[in-house]
Amino acid sequence: MTGDEINNLSPQADGQNKNLIQIRQTTSDIFLEFNKCFALALRDDEVKSCVELLRKQNIEFILVTNKSADYADAAAEYAATLPQYLTDLKNLQSSPEEAIEILDELRSLAIQHSNKALELKERYANIQIGLVQINDRLGKRGHSIEFEEDERTRQKIRESQFRYGNISIAVLGSLLLVTGVALTIVTAGVSAPLSAPMAAGGFAGVVECSVKSEQQKRAIEDLEREISRLSVSRQHVVLMTGFVDFAKKSMTAHHNFWASQVQTLDSVLQKYDKMRGKNGQVGFNTIRLNALCKDWGSLEVKYREYAFQMRKLTGSSH
Repeated sequence: MTGDEINNLSPQADGQNKNLIQIRQTTSDIFLEFNKCFALALRDDEVKSCVELLRKQNIEFILVTNKSADYADAAAEYAATLPQYLTDLKNLQSSPEEAIEILDELRSLAIQHSNKALELKERYANIQIGLVQINDRLGKRGHSIEFEEDERTRQKIRESQFRYGNISIAVLGSLLLVTGVALTIVTAGVSAPLSAPMAAGGFAGVVECSVKSEQQKRAIEDLEREISRLSVSRQHVVLMTGFVDFAKKSMTAHHNFWASQVQTLDSVLQKYDKMRGKNGQVGFNTIRLNALCKDWGSLEVKYREYAFQMRKLTGSSH
């Protein structure tokens, strides 16, 4: 079947197709988000390490998605041959030995397909596990960054506070003339600027000074830069955590698709076993053969849908 033929199938198949279209669109978004994460100008070593782990998961995701599309194509071709072949078995005049040989071969091939679907399911599951581990590391680092950012902010507040001291106005007269430092007289709760002439003239009293040292200024500037770096890193953690959560949902969709195929193939194997029977009694009856035809027909549709949507995603064709 072609992609257009898939779109014209039964309502059930149409629903399956819509589900796979959603998987393809979500997967496309994931690829874009991966690239956004890789383009971030990261400032934190632990976040950089998480991005490198994410890069490895991205490579595995691309590889397994391409491989799953390749397998889905091949499996659909095989599934397409089964209904007619199974129908012909109803009219087959063969000995029990020949019938058993045919069933054993069919069962062996079904096991191979089941193992392949199981492998793909497990590979998507492993990507999910990797993403969970990355998110755990991001979460821990995010908490550490928040703590460090709060601590640096408190340090900045402490450094920014004026260092007060009481000093005689008369003593400050010559200093004011030389340095021009602005001081304030505090008398009975009322503040007034103190000029050099006032101090030099012997104005009696006590003043409150607020002079920041150059060392203080440099310390504050260093803290501001560190706070800015931590703030950006915290935003990166939030962005990446949200993305990884979104990516896990896409992996779940792929994983569930292949888990469904494993389940259908398990049903196929059970039907083969029932047809084989016991003590060499082979039963190629119409009910069982029709049930098998239905299973393989369903597998063909799903495989073709999946391959078609993944080919649209990767831009390749077979």
